[in-house]
Amino acid sequence: MGIFWKKRRRCGVVGFFVWAIAGMTALQAQNWRLDALKSELAAAKTDTAKVRILSGIAMIYTDVDLDSAFRYCERAEDLAAETNHP
Repeated sequence: MGIFWKKRRRCGVVGFFVWAIAGMTALQAQNWRLDALKSELAAAKTDTAKVRILSGIAMIYTDVDLDSAFRYCERAEDLAAETNHP
């Protein structure tokens, strides 16, 4: 193998690890944001705030888990319909 291929393989391995670490960091940020929104939801007093928070949680879950995104979206829609929220 020539020197070119050795360097290219090394760059590929390093690139993979950089990509993996960046992906883990993004996932941790999403988890942190989900935890924060769920805490806000538990403390929310008004239905309007709950609808907005549920919608925010649903948006984050669209990147992670579509079933959960759908459930939170349904909860937001149901609450909005009950309270005549636009």
